[in-house]
Amino acid sequence: MLAGRGALEFAREHGYAEVTDPENYYTLPIGVTSNDIGDIAHGTVGAVALDTNGTLAAATSTGGTFGKLHGRIGDTPLIGPGTWADDTIAISCTGTGEHIIRAGGATAIAFRYRSGVALDDAVREMLDEVKRLGGDAGVIAVTSRGEIAMPYNSEGMKRASVSANSTITVATFG
Repeated sequence: MLAGRGALEFAREHGYAEVTDPENYYTLPIGVTSNDIGDIAHGTVGAVALDTNGTLAAATSTGGTFGKLHGRIGDTPLIGPGTWADDTIAISCTGTGEHIIRAGGATAIAFRYRSGVALDDAVREMLDEVKRLGGDAGVIAVTSRGEIAMPYNSEGMKRASVSANSTITVATFG
């Protein structure tokens, strides 16, 4: 993981374009202005999968939080808080990264689940802690038994799921 000057040097060495517009520098994705975002504070895309061989995987990608401090690292690039997969469960988190990190994020859910706590309860306990800390979050998770959970404690979360035993579910609210 690279941040700060080391990240800048790496990007320059590999020919990545540098953002120099002061309005967008370290605050908005390239090409996005403050007029484009409205009330949107962050945007994370997560995916979890259980394949036909029983292998679990999780991935999480984010543009970060708009207006973030220079060098800020949230939960997404940290294996454990933002993303987790083992032989039992795969999890991806979205929301206010600092609060997800402090609540233990994905690994808190995984450890609870492996100790015998039901999937929905394990996820809800982590989300409750994020809320107690002052943040909001959402989670997508799948277990080796094919259980799927996609709860959130924010106004909404774009999400979808499908399995061999269910139809496609797509939702943002409710």
